[in-house]
Amino acid sequence: MSVATASSTEVKRAAGPMSLWVTGLGGAVFVLASLAVVFYAVPNVWHMAVTPWLESATNSLLNYTFLRVAMAASLVGLVYMGRNLAGSNPPEGISGSIFLGISLIITTFFTVRGFLMIFERMTTQRFDPGNIVSLLIVSVLGFLLFRFVNSRRMERWSVTLEHGGWFDFGSYKKTQGLKVRRSTILGIVILLGSGVYTLVHNNTIPAGNIEYPLPFTPSKLIVIPEARVVLPLLLAFVTLWFAWRVVNNPSFADFLIATEAEMNKVSWSSRARLIQDTIVVLVTVFIITVFLFLVDIFWGWFLSRELINVLPTDAKSKKPDNTKTINKNEY
Repeated sequence: MSVATASSTEVKRAAGPMSLWVTGLGGAVFVLASLAVVFYAVPNVWHMAVTPWLESATNSLLNYTFLRVAMAASLVGLVYMGRNLAGSNPPEGISGSIFLGISLIITTFFTVRGFLMIFERMTTQRFDPGNIVSLLIVSVLGFLLFRFVNSRRMERWSVTLEHGGWFDFGSYKKTQGLKVRRSTILGIVILLGSGVYTLVHNNTIPAGNIEYPLPFTPSKLIVIPEARVVLPLLLAFVTLWFAWRVVNNPSFADFLIATEAEMNKVSWSSRARLIQDTIVVLVTVFIITVFLFLVDIFWGWFLSRELINVLPTDAKSKKPDNTKTINKNEY
């Protein structure tokens, strides 16, 4: 019976990567499509159907506010739909596989686009050679992508990412190390938030949409609509999420908890003792300063005497130059 159980488990594990590949890529497509709906489809439909009526009836500020509310409501609805599609008991590693799926889709897109842009400049004919080359490149990259996502490596990386807690909404040992963990979150937010503020303040982010032209076609792909609004919000969300997940990563969270435990063992001085020690330090520094000043004055005076004559005297150092400049016109 034990042999049969081991065989059954082995067959189940062998079928794992295939199901994880399907769910991961399906989830990645759903996430990217949801972002396109929230940041592209909803604003376009709103501007065509609602903006002319609402701005004429009220004002542009109210129209802008309602548009953002509609985008937020659509985002919440899509998140709720995604959680229902995942089910109450999703397969292990699905969060990591979705993240890897999104990364692979984006990487594949820009890699294919880069190759095709190069071949577009190299080819003189605009359609037939480019179509053949693009088909070959997409086929090779698609084969490599299929080999990766259908391998054990894809499964291991997905499970490792999920076990690392990077896609978990919960907290790790949430009642321990609160002071150090909150201070760490604040430091990360200030550091990364300063970078986001610099991008916005210096107008580094281009106005309008961030678009990439598609090779062999006159079309452009809108990657980030309304970049000066959407990109800072995305960067702020990533900053907050990174700060939150870092302090809840098991290994780093245990380090912070141990750090706060050691800090609690420190015997801090009382207020009166702290004032007394500060006065002692300041008086000591003042006495040492005065002593070094007097020593410097004494040795400066002593070494400038004629008996030793190591340093020049003030009179010698300030002696005016009486050398007369001879003018040729005097002769």
